[in-house]
Formats: sequence, structure tokens, C-alpha cells
Amino acid sequence: MVISKLESDILKLVKDDPSQKEVIISDNQKILVEAPAGFGKTFTMINMIKYWIATGKIKNYEKVLCLSFSVSAANRMRENIESSFKDSYSSSNLVHHVQATNFHGICRNILSKYGFLVGLKPNVDYQNVDSTNKDELKLLPLDERAFIHNEDSEISTASISQKKLYEQLSDYNAIIRNSFLPCNKLPYNAIITLTLELLINNTQICSFYRKYYRAICIDEFQDTNILGLSLIHILSGENTKLVAFGDDMQQIYQFLGAIPSLIDKTSQNSSIQYVQLTKNYRFKNNKSMQALDSQLRFYKTNLTVTQNTKIPIDALHGTSISDESAQIISFINNHPDNKCAILFSGNSLTTKKLIEKLSEKITLFNALFKDDDKQVKHFHEKALETYLNMFKSHPISQSGVHKYINTVIKSITQDSVTDSLTELLKVFIHKSIIKYSSDIRSEVISTVLSSCSLRQNLVDINEKVTVSTIHGSKGLEWDYVILANFEYHEIPNYFEIRDIGLSNEDPRLIVNSDNSEYIRNLLNKFYVAFSRARKNFIVSYSDLHWEYSYGKPVCCKAHVSPIGYLPFIQIRNIVSKN
Repeated sequence: MVISKLESDILKLVKDDPSQKEVIISDNQKILVEAPAGFGKTFTMINMIKYWIATGKIKNYEKVLCLSFSVSAANRMRENIESSFKDSYSSSNLVHHVQATNFHGICRNILSKYGFLVGLKPNVDYQNVDSTNKDELKLLPLDERAFIHNEDSEISTASISQKKLYEQLSDYNAIIRNSFLPCNKLPYNAIITLTLELLINNTQICSFYRKYYRAICIDEFQDTNILGLSLIHILSGENTKLVAFGDDMQQIYQFLGAIPSLIDKTSQNSSIQYVQLTKNYRFKNNKSMQALDSQLRFYKTNLTVTQNTKIPIDALHGTSISDESAQIISFINNHPDNKCAILFSGNSLTTKKLIEKLSEKITLFNALFKDDDKQVKHFHEKALETYLNMFKSHPISQSGVHKYINTVIKSITQDSVTDSLTELLKVFIHKSIIKYSSDIRSEVISTVLSSCSLRQNLVDINEKVTVSTIHGSKGLEWDYVILANFEYHEIPNYFEIRDIGLSNEDPRLIVNSDNSEYIRNLLNKFYVAFSRARKNFIVSYSDLHWEYSYGKPVCCKAHVSPIGYLPFIQIRNIVSKN
């Protein structure tokens, strides 16, 4: 009786959104869902899984595997699914049908059971290392060093085909077994390559997982690299329901191997049903942001416009960096009940100067660090090591948080970066105790710390203002987002200027056959910043910026970003005063 009510309630929820309903009730085995930011992706995904269970498409012994490229996206899926299932119905067994993790997480799970078949020793805690790190490669003979370097480079640049990957899989894994595993080290890429080898060479194990995971749901599909895509193909049998959600407009991880235009390429496969979500719920009360979302997408696809309508973007303009800072501070002070993010294209000299000025007047939570910085990695390693030492036999509870945090603090050198990481660790541990049951709590904590993913907890920080890079903001939301340093040499930066072929004399984006993809990548980065805002998106810029000349910092005249010259954008300067 409960199940039939569940099915009925789901259909009522989506009766006014045909695109969501099409995804949820589809009988197609393979579906690709184009899901822009704010179009109800999470809502659709969760109710789709509920519908499968309600209609008996998922049997009692079967599971839905929810996968994502990043740990943060996987944890968001897990939190949303558990919260939705438990809040809506007392029948908590529904949530046990779902396993949410990232690609490395499912591979670790498989290797923990069958890793001995590919050379892993039972009961050995392998240290995860980056095989692209020169210090790690020094341990290898020159020929092996070159092979691993070339393979990893091709993966990170998305220049290797699945066929070539499979051809070189045996040689790659042989080096891992001979040179890394004896030192109790397991490279991140090898977690997936060893799993691929295991499933390819052991058909019974592969068949078991294909039957066990009756359906696979992929989030942030646009960020998938060749290793993740290969894993999806192997885990998906003929009878597997496979639904991928993503948005090519939010692909900004090309430097990590995300396959270019993956959603566009996949949508052209005639055996896959393609559905595009059509209702923008995030910007439904802001017509300008809704129009900008639509026009950015059209322009990225066509790199031209068909109408002369100008869409206004609010801007805070300063004659100097000090003036720009004052404008930002006034804006924030005028919105005291809202959380705000100040985003930067990168941690440039101009960024540092502006943050220095902002910090004189307001409190900032500094999240400008990169997740692969040595200091950030070291903090996560110490936090994980401390957790495993203190809570090996039982998961952490509220009574143990204070002692745990203090132990971590004593093991590291404190500065502004580790202060931020410590705050993120605190909110993450408290949230984990509240949100996750004791049987999975330690698994969640270990996964986040081992993958250097504390950043995902930024939205739970109490500070009113967060500063971050655009890349670091991905997947997060704030009431107001200010894209600072909206200037030439910042967005685009030096490398993007070079790739696009811009000149100081003419900062407009002139499209040609050589730079179209670079322009699309720049638009993606801008879109990710823009789509983090729930209420409004603002840019800020100055007439002056800082750069290095012959190794010395100099102040130079600044120009508005070329994005501001796009034919459908009108930069509308606003004055923000207390």
C-alpha cells in the first residue's frame, strides 16, 4: 500500500514538468539527461530512483549504484537521497537500495574483496600516492618511469582512447605491482586500472556486479575521464538501467582528464535516449539571470547571436583596487542576512591585493587553497591518520570530537590555510555524526579525508563571506556571488589569453577555427561562477590591476573582461553605499 502511494505521489510532484516526468517514467535502458544548474537535477534523480523502487523495477536483492567523478558530488548525492527517503517515508529500507560513491570509492570497495587477484595483499593499508609526482617516479627505472608518465599524461589530457587504454592496461598494472605495491603504495589511477583488470579477467565477478547493481545513476557526467567511462562500460550489462546526468556548460575539469564535450558526443548515440530538463527553478524569480543562462548556452553552442537584446549584469566598479574593495564591502554590508561568495579566476597578485584590502574591513573565510597543494594534502593525511588511530574499533561520536580536533591541530603547523581546513574539518565531523549512521560514518569520513575533499563543506561554514576560486566553488551555492577582478588578465588569465589569441588593443572575443574550443572553455568557467548564485550574480572590476614585470610587481591600467563585451551582455554599474 505504501509503495502504490509512493508511486502516485511522485507522479503528482512532476505533473507540471514534462521533462522531469519523461526521465522518471522512461523505460529506456540508457538515458542521458542534460541538467543545467538549477533545473531540478537532484529532485529528478531522487524521484526517479524512488519510482524505480515503487514500481518494482529494483528488486529486493538489487541495488542502485550512484556514481560521480568527485567525492563531494557523491556525498551530496548520498545526503540528498538519505534525507529525502527518510523524511518522506518511515520505510527506511528504501534507502538501503542505494549506494552513492565516487569512481575511486566503488573501486576501493571491489578491491577490498577481490584485490588479491590483482596483487594486493589482504590487511595492508596502502598509501594512496600521485603517480605523476616526480618524487614517486624517481623510484622507478627510467623505462618504467617514462611509461607511467606517458600513460598518466594521456589520461589527464583525455588523449587516450579506451581501446589503447585496454591495450596498455596489463603493462601499466605490472609496473604498479612490481614497483609501487611492494612499498605499500597505491597510485590513485591504479585504484581504477587494477579494478578494470580484475573485472575484465574475472567474468564471474563482473557478472555478479552487473546483476547486483540493477541500475547505475551517474552525476556530473561531464567531468568523467577515460578511466571512469571505462568503469561505467564494464559495470553496465545489457540489462543494466543506466542514467547519466550532466551539463557540458559546467565542464571545467579538462586539466584532470574530463573528456571534452562528453555529453554532446554521447547524445549523438542513437541507442541512448537524450532528455533535456527545461524548467529553470533557481532563477525563476530573476528574469535577467534566467535570460543570461539561456543566452550563454545558445552562444556557447553557436558562438554567435541572433538577437540584439542586451541582458544586464550588475557590476561594482572601482577606480582602484581600494575603491573596488570599498564597493564590495558596502554591498555585503547592505545584505547582512545573506551568505556571499567572492570568487576569483585564480590566486593572482591582483587577487591577493584585493583580499588584503577586503580583510581590513570584513571577516573572510579563505578557501582559495587548491586541493592538491602539498599543505592541503598533508592536513588531510594527518586528519585521516589521527582518525584511524583514535577510532579504529568504533566510529566517532560527539563526545570524541573535541579531543580529535585538538589532536589534529597539535600534529600540524597552524597558519591561515590550516585554520580554514580545521574549521572545515570541525563542521564536517559534526555533520557526519548527525547525518550518517554508525555503520557507514567512518567510511564516509575516511573517503572524504583520503580524497582531500573537505572543501565540500564550505556552505556549512558560519562565516558570512567566503572567498574561493571558481574551480573551488563548483557544486556549491550562495545567496549572492560576486565575481571579482572581472578584468582582462584575470578572466581570461595569461594562458587563456594566449590560447584564444587575444590582444591588448582589441579585448573582444573574435571566434576562429583555432580558438573556438578555448572560448567555450572560458564561457564554461564564467557560467560555473554565475550559476553558484541563488539570488543574484554581480561582477566587480577596477581601472587598475597588478602584474609582475621583470619579477617586480607593477600597477597597470585594467580593462573589463572580454566576456563583458559579448553582444548580448550589458555591464550595469551599480553604486553600493551604506
